[in-house]
Amino acid sequence: MQRELKHSGNPEGISKKEKLSRRVWKHLMDTDKSETINAFRWIKANVDLWRGNWSSGHPGGLGSTSGWGVKVLEKALIRGDEETRLKAATAMGLADYHRPSRTAPALLSAMEGDPSEGVRLEAATSLGLIAYQAIHMEYEWGWELLMPRLENLLGDSLLSRSALRIIGSVLEYQPYADCDSLVKKVLGIIIAESNDNYIEAITREILERLGVHGIPSLVKAIGNANEKAGEEVAYALCKIAKKHPEEVASEIIDYVNGRGGDILLEINAQNDFAASALNEVLKECGEAMENAA
Repeated sequence: MQRELKHSGNPEGISKKEKLSRRVWKHLMDTDKSETINAFRWIKANVDLWRGNWSSGHPGGLGSTSGWGVKVLEKALIRGDEETRLKAATAMGLADYHRPSRTAPALLSAMEGDPSEGVRLEAATSLGLIAYQAIHMEYEWGWELLMPRLENLLGDSLLSRSALRIIGSVLEYQPYADCDSLVKKVLGIIIAESNDNYIEAITREILERLGVHGIPSLVKAIGNANEKAGEEVAYALCKIAKKHPEEVASEIIDYVNGRGGDILLEINAQNDFAASALNEVLKECGEAMENAA
């Protein structure tokens, strides 16, 4: 059953700003037999209002309808033909920023399993938009449940960059405790894409954003990484050490006095680099502690 779209009766009733009010009016009046397309248009109208600051602060200024729209779009994203799934993926990126837990799982499932590359890429774009908006509006979410699935997409030739960008957004807001696997995969990408400036920038950002939770994984990784990846790990540890010098220094000392010390005793170029890098990080820790004293 199609939902009836209610409105005030004329564009001026929505807003005095003529250009935008006419666009909103068109979204509301241009109805279709397809409930999915109507949901898409309804959300677009709400977003136009939201961007014009005429709603109460989030999409939904025309009434409590975004939940209905998202439900329809979730169904369309699973059952629709390719064109419908593409529209649904686009629309979900505009809907319900304030409740990302409703839209993110459906978009991630489309990224993982949709047969259309176009739909998978559109779902990734929408999920990235939702992640960014939710972070900057400081909404609670359940990203810790989605992170392992995002990690798995780092090996996907189509979606690896999108997954990196989304993971970087998540880590800006939310700490991630299970860092070993993520560090290993990120370093693998650094090695494989060593000449890609975009990859270098976003992977560096991810390693830094691991913060205090990532210190053990990063220290351990220096002894196993090649020089390029090791440089990025050392850079991240130096950045983290500015805020958490005691934690970084303690972890390095524990590593060198334990299994890491046995590994570093073997004389080879990689271990020479690792020892030198750890020494530089310890210097950064010392400077940070002196400045804090």
